[in-house]
Amino acid sequence: MRTINAHAPWPDLTLVLELPAEEATARVHARGGEREIFDALALQQRVEAGYRAALARADAVHTVRIDARGSIDTVAAAVLAAVLAASP
Repeated sequence: MRTINAHAPWPDLTLVLELPAEEATARVHARGGEREIFDALALQQRVEAGYRAALARADAVHTVRIDARGSIDTVAAAVLAAVLAASP
């Protein structure tokens, strides 16, 4: 990500919706839709680990983690609160 975006300005706010890969996979199965190649649990676990590593870096500024395990309304409220808190 850093290489691709090396010339782009740093964002004012980055929201990361955190959801364990296992729960994300369970949600995909529960909705009964067509599975995509990106839904594989092993791939989602690698993506999750990559985001955790990126967020551990000292330069991950203006980043808010949102617990995405809740209901749609709960997660949306958390997103809205984070955006409003970051607004000047």
